[in-house]
Amino acid sequence: MNDDHTEIIAATDNNIAPMEGVLVHATGSGQSVTFTTGGSKGGERNTDNLIINLERNGTVIDRAIVSFDEGRTLPKFQIDENNTKLYIPQNGEDYAIAFSDKTGELPLHFVAKEIGRYTISVETHGRASLHVIKLIDNFENITIDLNENNNYTFIGSPADSRNRFVIVFVETQNFVSPQDDIFAYQNGSDIIVNCEGELQVFDVMGRIIMQKHVNGVEMVRKPSKSGVYIFRLNGKTQKIVIR
Repeated sequence: MNDDHTEIIAATDNNIAPMEGVLVHATGSGQSVTFTTGGSKGGERNTDNLIINLERNGTVIDRAIVSFDEGRTLPKFQIDENNTKLYIPQNGEDYAIAFSDKTGELPLHFVAKEIGRYTISVETHGRASLHVIKLIDNFENITIDLNENNNYTFIGSPADSRNRFVIVFVETQNFVSPQDDIFAYQNGSDIIVNCEGELQVFDVMGRIIMQKHVNGVEMVRKPSKSGVYIFRLNGKTQKIVIR
């Protein structure tokens, strides 16, 4: 429970500080909870997750956790409906901890109750650190590589769409080696490019529609219109069909 006792925030480890509030959520009958002053018997669990913090004025005001340990979920509990929230929607539920298989896109809902400057920061634990993770701001049309920069500051307001943010996971094993002729592939609404150099994209008429320098693994927006496009990078040419 947060300091002013107005919100339940998902814990990030097994330890509970003195005088810290606790919410026990029972999912069945016959369950029991034991509190001890001796600390955790088994120590911190071997977690595999992505912790997403929402900060304002240097203070964490909410938290959402993407768990890669199947079955580990927790609904989002709201004591004060007037607080700005960050949560993960799945199957019509709002989650503080939600399961993901580390592939594709995962919506990250942001609901502001007042205009202000907010920061989304992330922490990776376990095997999550081995994956390429992107944060897409659909309002600003910005893609942030969370492996290179683990925080993003933005202006939020109650007028924002709750669908403003999306988390994208890309398995590192999906990327091709530099000697492979394939250097780009589609991932949802984006094109993943794995190379370094000047990327050029042409339509079938030979008109250049995109040009940018890429440095390693990067995500670029796919062309808005369906059709066949030619991607050219470092003397290599690749055809991608956009549907």
